[in-house]
Amino acid sequence: MALVGGLVLGVRRFGQGELFHRVEGACPFCGRDGRWGLTHAPVKLPRELSCPACRKTLELEAPRAGG
Repeated sequence: MALVGGLVLGVRRFGQGELFHRVEGACPFCGRDGRWGLTHAPVKLPRELSCPACRKTLELEAPRAGG
């Protein structure tokens, strides 16, 4: 049973480039430093987060190639 579960999880994550556990940085709206925990499940980008200080919506996206 564990082998089947491992294969299913492997197939699900095969197409995913990266797995994020947390995001750190300053909010571009209010400037407050923050740390946002993410679930351990695969995260598809872009993903929306909210600043805990100003409640503005932040968008987490992958870095652009070549820049």
